[in-house]
Amino acid sequence: MGDVLTPRPAGDTQRDSDRRGMIAYHSSADGLTYSLTQNIRHLMVTTTSAGTVVVTLPPVAESAGKWFTVVCDVRATGDVTINDYGDDADFTSRTLDAADEFCMFFSTGVRWLAIVTADQVL
Repeated sequence: MGDVLTPRPAGDTQRDSDRRGMIAYHSSADGLTYSLTQNIRHLMVTTTSAGTVVVTLPPVAESAGKWFTVVCDVRATGDVTINDYGDDADFTSRTLDAADEFCMFFSTGVRWLAIVTADQVL
């Protein structure tokens, strides 16, 4: 289900959480898909073309009590669409369509809650 996400290569400046494989950084071309996992819960995407990058959250039941974040780091012209695994009937897909937009999700074990989204001011 999508490309395998890998942490930034060794030798890059990283925070501790990066070294444990919790954050992935990707420069994405048109039409790529990524699936977040229990080991990679935070994703920064740089879109490089006009196509849509699709990110899928992991199964909601397996993710109970965990946070997941998707950030559109730098945007060329493409969007980042975030979908659920298909096991949350109330989930509404989110689209990040500007640089520095992001969305944080929390799993209750039954449904995904979008706790912070790009259009909210903290």
